[in-house]
Amino acid sequence: LAELTEHFPKHQDSKQLCIRIARTLTDDVGLMDRMMKSHHFPATELARRCKLPVKTVEKNRASIIFLTLLLAGDWPRIKDYLAAFERRNEP
Repeated sequence: LAELTEHFPKHQDSKQLCIRIARTLTDDVGLMDRMMKSHHFPATELARRCKLPVKTVEKNRASIIFLTLLLAGDWPRIKDYLAAFERRNEP
């Protein structure tokens, strides 16, 4: 976890973007199941769905996977924190 926090995005907009991509992945059960079973990160599909360059998704791959696992797990306080962060940083 220490290494992950070192590489986690520092800017608010980048954090917000990672959370949005992770929510997109978590909300799509088929895509999430495919990733968990094949251990293949669907960067191209996520980039298409979020209307982002593939390079942006790939650059934040570790953070997106980490956030996806948190959102998919049974972590109510962390989910509440992420939701509050999103609300606080809405445009």
